[in-house]
Amino acid sequence: MTAAAVDFTVANNETWDLGFVLKDASGAAVNLTGRTIKMQLRDPAAPANIVVELSTDNERIVIADAPAGVWALAVPVSVAQGVPNGSYVYDVIDYLANDPRVWRRQKGTVTVEWGVTVR
Repeated sequence: MTAAAVDFTVANNETWDLGFVLKDASGAAVNLTGRTIKMQLRDPAAPANIVVELSTDNERIVIADAPAGVWALAVPVSVAQGVPNGSYVYDVIDYLANDPRVWRRQKGTVTVEWGVTVR
């Protein structure tokens, strides 16, 4: 299955609260009821190192409308400040607790800009 390519930009001095819709290969929204969503940012120059992990388990991803496939980043500024400015690769997987299958639905590049002003 081909993951949807979505690139986006955030700053490391702001809350990351962007919304997305997970879709299947046919373009239909995935019902997220009972699913775990997980996303990792990695530096392409050092792909073994996870820069930051976001998931429904650590509450840095929230499911906003499960039947419609709507989810959002919920990354507090305290976490964002720990991410150095740069360009990172990511992908998004989802799965059900009692199902061994894992779906890769989204991929892309996240550009983290240096945020000058801090609270």
